[in-house]
Amino acid sequence: MKLNKMAFTLIELLVVVLIIGILAAIALPQYRKAADKTLMSRQLPILRAIKNAQEVYYLINGHYADDWNDLDITIPNKISITTDSGYQYLETSDAKYLLRSGGGYTYVYLPFAQIGIHLDKAGGLTGGATILCMAADNARGKTACEALGGTSFSYLGTSDRYYKIQ
Repeated sequence: MKLNKMAFTLIELLVVVLIIGILAAIALPQYRKAADKTLMSRQLPILRAIKNAQEVYYLINGHYADDWNDLDITIPNKISITTDSGYQYLETSDAKYLLRSGGGYTYVYLPFAQIGIHLDKAGGLTGGATILCMAADNARGKTACEALGGTSFSYLGTSDRYYKIQ
């Protein structure tokens, strides 16, 4: 009696593993780019609202606010406001925002980049309240800033790290 055993050969299994590896190598970087862009773009509406509130505060008072409570803004999903070493932190369910004492900037710190508002008097770094993306010293941050539509500009002798977001 002859037994007919059906099975995959080692070569066939290696080819399947190779194809899966190639597909993963192509798909994972694109997935990371999309996930980073989503994470950063979720912060943009809040940052734009903070930017507008800071501009209104500046027009009324002649300087930018250094206290979250001075801004005429409702932050969605606000959990708490804390102060530590002269910095105020606004925590929401999605992120933690830093407001520098003196109103110099508001940033959301992410592992690969920072996205925030740079507040500057006319003629300074950005000339008013500008939303910036600052890439960490890696390609991931640069790619994420560019994916948001950021345009590179030179600051402190570097042109590959700072991006203005419209």
